[in-house]
Amino acid sequence: MERGLIIFLNGTSSAGKTSIAMELKNQGEVPFHHLSVDQFAQNYDQFIDNTYPDMKPTREVEHHVMTDILFDPINSLYCATIKLFSEMGLNVIVDTVISNDKWFNGFYDLLSDYPILFVGVHCSKEELTRREQRRSCDWTRPFPVRLHIRL
Repeated sequence: MERGLIIFLNGTSSAGKTSIAMELKNQGEVPFHHLSVDQFAQNYDQFIDNTYPDMKPTREVEHHVMTDILFDPINSLYCATIKLFSEMGLNVIVDTVISNDKWFNGFYDLLSDYPILFVGVHCSKEELTRREQRRSCDWTRPFPVRLHIRL
């Protein structure tokens, strides 16, 4: 059995990665599974909320502290899941934002022996602004911070 193809979509928030992933997934000729880092993070939040519905922290923790504690482990699990899907012969569309060399090198080191296509997703500043204004999620970083992120 051959390893599955990994199509790695990287780009700033609202650049159109998920739209591209859905089009690739829906094309029908080649089966793909979509793995979004956003869904990974949201599913973790849902897991905590559903497993511990009555949990009441005794002190407030700032968002950046939670991110510093949780993001690297969640990202490691995300990377391992991508590798596992490919190892099982499943084609994967990866939908993420690589914002620093550490994350890129981690992905590269883990997946360099796998069939992978890195795709940089870009769109105009005007389109990013329009798409960002349509978004409803409140956990994303402020728009100016996301705009500079590129592969």
